[in-house]
Amino acid sequence: MSQYYEEFGPVIYVPDYNDPDFFHVLKNPDFMCIPQIVTFAEMHEYLFRDDYNYLFYKMLDERRLPLGKLRRFDYEQIFVTDFTFRKVKLHRVSDTEFDFCPVAEVFFSVITETGKIALSEWYSIPGKYTLEDGFWLFQDIEVYDYRKFPADNMTEYLIPILNDYESAAEEMLKKYLPSALKKPCPVDADALADAMGFVIKQRRLSDNYSAEGKVIFGKTNVKVYDKDGNCRDEEFEDRTILIDTEACEKNCISRRCAIIHECVHVYQHRLFFDLQQQYIELMNQCENFSLEDLILENMAADCVQMMEKQADRLTPRVLMPAKTAGIIIDEFMDTDYLRGSFVQIERTIKHLASFFDASLEMSKNRMIELGYKEAKGVLNYANNRYIPSYLSDNEERYNKSYTIPIDKLTEEIQRNKNLEKLIQTGRFIYAEGHLCLRDEKYLWYKDKKPCLSPYARNHIGECCLLFTIRHNQTDYQYIPDVLNKESSHSDSEYMHSAAFYSNLRASTEEDRNEERMIPDGFYEAFHYFKEKSGMSYLSISMETHIEKSRLERIASKNPKNRLSPTYNEVVALAVTLCQSADLALAFIEASEEGVDKTAKQRYVRNLIFMLIGSGIDEFNFAMVSGGYEPLTQEKPEISMRSRKNVCRN
Repeated sequence: MSQYYEEFGPVIYVPDYNDPDFFHVLKNPDFMCIPQIVTFAEMHEYLFRDDYNYLFYKMLDERRLPLGKLRRFDYEQIFVTDFTFRKVKLHRVSDTEFDFCPVAEVFFSVITETGKIALSEWYSIPGKYTLEDGFWLFQDIEVYDYRKFPADNMTEYLIPILNDYESAAEEMLKKYLPSALKKPCPVDADALADAMGFVIKQRRLSDNYSAEGKVIFGKTNVKVYDKDGNCRDEEFEDRTILIDTEACEKNCISRRCAIIHECVHVYQHRLFFDLQQQYIELMNQCENFSLEDLILENMAADCVQMMEKQADRLTPRVLMPAKTAGIIIDEFMDTDYLRGSFVQIERTIKHLASFFDASLEMSKNRMIELGYKEAKGVLNYANNRYIPSYLSDNEERYNKSYTIPIDKLTEEIQRNKNLEKLIQTGRFIYAEGHLCLRDEKYLWYKDKKPCLSPYARNHIGECCLLFTIRHNQTDYQYIPDVLNKESSHSDSEYMHSAAFYSNLRASTEEDRNEERMIPDGFYEAFHYFKEKSGMSYLSISMETHIEKSRLERIASKNPKNRLSPTYNEVVALAVTLCQSADLALAFIEASEEGVDKTAKQRYVRNLIFMLIGSGIDEFNFAMVSGGYEPLTQEKPEISMRSRKNVCRN
């Protein structure tokens, strides 16, 4: 073997992209669909199949091909008939270099005294690739032994397989910006890009601010926009990072994060891009393009989603390295006099975000990743707003959550009949992004809206339902889990105090008795609940956002002038005037409107059980989140008039 390589040496091969014969797929009539994104194995075979074929014939002819199980035959008896690539082993060396080892099954025809026999042998033929030099082929050849090869650390698309994101981020900083690992300091994103050989330029990249950055690997034209949104093509040189600072600001992303995100793509995915660039040039589709262009055109591809996931997960780890971020967190928490409280955790998150120029959400998640699990209950964002903080417990692990947005909750109710039955018992109310027990120990009312009591916020596992998060690509699906779990058994029960059950039975019996007293017909039922509530038409108008003049016509004593309310108005009045879900549903039935006939009515029924007493705004938000129109819409003139005249009425 050594003599062969001394004579011919490893082959450095730069393909001639102008020669279509090199592209094997174009010569193959059985290959009907050319892939949008190519794998390394496909590209490698397209380019070099003839070279490998020549290698096997040449080495056999010169009696230097290792024979393996064909050893008992003489070289003169053996002839190569064909071969096929079985796999390619891949090992990433750095961000610009990787080793590859094609494994080929070679088919032989052997002439014996009794005739011809067909045999095959598997061979490994290692090579390497660098961005500077291209392919180095045929560095060796031997009979394949799977035990000599470790597991691949790259995918077939040359994307690194990352099992330890902390180490990957530290490796990147150690190579290009080691100063960020020595002491706590904001990572200089501009210096990081410069060390990687990239120039940063400011441009507007979209008309709707949907793109914060682009990385350019080859001289190319990019669509950019002026301040009025007019598009034009502008040429940029190789190794350029474009950042749209306005888009960053509108999307609540710091310029520093946007640059680091692009630098992560450069470090981790440069080889992937280089492979696709060769492929597209070979297909004569275009000369150059940006990595984001490729990603945008292939968002559904698993490899593209994998790259975006890696960039999203690595960016905060590069921005806030584990060692230096841990120092900042420990120093701040040691000096805070509110040690151990969620107030202290919230202040620490805000300090971390300010120090490293990161978002609150990113800083919170970074603390959780670094082992501060109590941060899960702080600065949670649901239903388009931050919800009040609570003290997390040991049950709320990474894939668990006490907080669930209303749209995800209603989706889970539609999927999960057991959860729907639990909701319709009336034992839980949706408050501050949680499903909480209806118990005065856990619920307070502020401005007539339910919220968690201080006790509940410090004992969240005692009163709120815990959900398991199931990830499905970018979608979050929740599975109801346990409340007050006493053991690890799967059949957990919901344990409450005896007083809770006593109060629940009493209130249920009271509601049933009152249901019998509700008059038939909407007009009569409306006046019954209006008188019981003691609310004026103006007060009802303020609470429901239904115009006062329309309410008066709906409630008119003269049948000729009386208006029939819409279904949405009936529901709005029911949840405003009635104190319980059962009474609200009875009120709706009195109007001859269904409560369980259509998908919308079933959706509203579940909302009534969860949100009764929460106010019309919460109902409207939940309706919109479920894909329906709001029950009612507040009109400015009503709001202004009500502020002036509420005392008079």
